[in-house]
Amino acid sequence: MPLPPVRPWIGAVALSWGGPAVVRAAEPEEVVVEGVVDGEPAAGTVEVGISAVARPGDGVEDVIATVPGAVVRRLGGLGAFAGVSLRGTGFRQTLVRLDGVPLNPDGVEGVDLSQWPLAGLASIAVTRGRPAATVGAAPVGGVVDLRTAEVAYAEANAAIGAFGTARGAASGGGPTGWGDVLVGVDALATAGRFPYVDDGGTLYVPEDDEVVPRVRNARQQVAGMARVRVGSDAARGTALLSAAERIEDLPGPIGAPLRDASLRTSRWLGSVSGSGRVGAGRMTGQLWGRVRAERLADGADQLGLIAGAQRDRFGAVGVSLSGEGALHGMVQLRGSVDARREDVVRRLPDGEVPLRRARWGAGAAVDLPVSLAGGRAVITPGVDGRVLAAEDAPEDVVGAVLPGLVVEGRPGGGVLLWASGTGAFRPPDLTELYGNRGALQGNPDLRPERAWKVEGGVRAGGGADTVWRIEAVGFATWARDALGWIQNTQRTLIAVNFGQTRTAGVEAGAHLAWRDRVGVDVSLGWMDAVQTGDDVTRRGRPVPFVPAWRAWSRAWVAPGWGVRLGVDVDHTAAAFVDPQGVTTQPPRTLLGGFAAWTAPGGVWILSIDLRNLLDARTAPVDRDPLGPDDTRVPAPLTDFVGYPLPGRTWLVGVRFTPPVRQEDAR
Repeated sequence: MPLPPVRPWIGAVALSWGGPAVVRAAEPEEVVVEGVVDGEPAAGTVEVGISAVARPGDGVEDVIATVPGAVVRRLGGLGAFAGVSLRGTGFRQTLVRLDGVPLNPDGVEGVDLSQWPLAGLASIAVTRGRPAATVGAAPVGGVVDLRTAEVAYAEANAAIGAFGTARGAASGGGPTGWGDVLVGVDALATAGRFPYVDDGGTLYVPEDDEVVPRVRNARQQVAGMARVRVGSDAARGTALLSAAERIEDLPGPIGAPLRDASLRTSRWLGSVSGSGRVGAGRMTGQLWGRVRAERLADGADQLGLIAGAQRDRFGAVGVSLSGEGALHGMVQLRGSVDARREDVVRRLPDGEVPLRRARWGAGAAVDLPVSLAGGRAVITPGVDGRVLAAEDAPEDVVGAVLPGLVVEGRPGGGVLLWASGTGAFRPPDLTELYGNRGALQGNPDLRPERAWKVEGGVRAGGGADTVWRIEAVGFATWARDALGWIQNTQRTLIAVNFGQTRTAGVEAGAHLAWRDRVGVDVSLGWMDAVQTGDDVTRRGRPVPFVPAWRAWSRAWVAPGWGVRLGVDVDHTAAAFVDPQGVTTQPPRTLLGGFAAWTAPGGVWILSIDLRNLLDARTAPVDRDPLGPDDTRVPAPLTDFVGYPLPGRTWLVGVRFTPPVRQEDAR
């Protein structure tokens, strides 16, 4: 039977899942959400439909990795820690939200995307330019919005694969007599015992390299989410709860393995919100709270913990109010105010509390979209203010007032042109200041980072039988007191202020598909990120962990009989790991493939996902990066803090999507 149609990206690049898309019952073709104008994402925003991208074993991080300008940094294999870097920034410079609830306001922590399951999500939107004032944030990198499903549906899927990996998820929801309910749960377990190349701690001496199994790399996780809504569009109340429990071994980087270290993480997120129409506008109020508890154990005393174990609890509670509406004629008004308190507490096994810190944060933002030429042009000036103060030293206040401007034009033919400029601000988070997570060490002397960023782009698309979308964007960011991590000789990452940096680049994405029979998707990003401060040992040197190139492409074909086949290629250029620009992570090019079969009736989908088909474990680097020797030697493929990447990986999955009753779909 023919496959059901695959919904492309609403925005710049349309992507296809390894199997046919699961289009949820009665899902509208255009959903108006924040950051979307007339069914199309606003300037600088890309929206990805989960059902059009996700493959067996995928997580939130895998979906985001398909967006131009996004680089996902991991700590090893499947299900390991994953953070997203947008346009060369760190993963703390990206604000992540779940249905508008901030997971890390002002970048107060790096969000581990692997702890946030796809179950229950319908789409992910990535904003890389200036966000709307209703978001209430001024991130250096951008905003990632995780959006839950809006329509009645039910589905379950499971996958098993290499290295003792198993994953299962179920989600669904729909209307009840008093409102609507959505629930989702995701479970993952992996032994993580994959073979890798151990360089013996001698990066440029391949003679002592050997292939060994990755030991103490197991992890288990269960995550869930529930959403309850009552009322109508005129006045609606929503309660949201998300929780996860994760247990994992800490294997350590290549050349410095850990013998007896483990981490247990428990996290909770809850919010209640109300929204409604007020005259010609709309207001939304929200109260939220989150807690993350970490229990780090180091039986072999390799991490330098006091007493070999510690418990850290990171908490925050916040409130916000936002609204938008017509102000006068062609002028609209959007704005928000917010406040929060966050803290960290560290406890030792004997009950001692060596660390207790708390701080307050607040912000306000406003912008004024002005429509011209019958709505074909929109000019949006705005300003955002951020302030932060330590609870035990309220006189030590840091903050910023950040003006911005966005100009959009729609000349017709489905073309969108835009340009924007904005300020950005991020204080160091509590992990950067006081953290101790083995491979990550805090620094209490950090200063807030500030930045200015500009971008300009064009987007176009159309078609019926042949659907196409293209987008091209140029951007630049100038940062002062830029925050990041450098790696010492023990391969431990230390939080530092780099001084001044400048990042410039271009991004491009394209999608072409013909009658859901054949298609290709391409995502490209090039960046030139250099340090521009006064330190002569660093000036003009690359910013660590920022690859110059990243390219991703996927091609697929659906010959009929319910079959879909495809291949994808992911290339990431070499990146320096030290501020002097001497030591590099090798470049990597990973080839993958997938195949899926939809059973008659479209209820069952069987699929196989193959990653790193060529089993790449090493790539060449210069033997002597400081001398005249141009000999190239193989170096292990690693990511982020020197954790090895797995070689050839396979996952086999099955998805079940029972029909939704028509009365529930309405």
